[in-house]
Amino acid sequence: MFPILEGNGMSELRYDPAYKARMNELQFAVPGMKGEKAFGCPAYKVNDKFFAFVRRQEVALKLPIMRVAQFIAKNPDVMVAFQPGRGIAWKQWVSIRRHNASGYEQDLPLIDEAIEFVLGNAYASGRTQF
Repeated sequence: MFPILEGNGMSELRYDPAYKARMNELQFAVPGMKGEKAFGCPAYKVNDKFFAFVRRQEVALKLPIMRVAQFIAKNPDVMVAFQPGRGIAWKQWVSIRRHNASGYEQDLPLIDEAIEFVLGNAYASGRTQF
């Protein structure tokens, strides 16, 4: 189902290239944002701070713990705790599962919130396009 398989031999993680492409489009719209890899998956930073990962058919965002809990409680079919490893959930990360990559347009406010969170609220939606 996921044609790209990358890893370091210890843990292999997969991602859907369409989801990575959608996040890459965002990369050109946010000043200071750059793409890297973490855990064998596309990862995104702004000012050297991670705020998003693409894994399988999910985009994971770093948000305050209370916001993560609210999103998971409100949308359990779409939003779940981000688990980079077997059974280990990161408390400040939520995974958003959309049926296709274009569905993430509705999550742009959450992406902006994740950027603001890692920058300490210094980013006031500096997006130039999308």
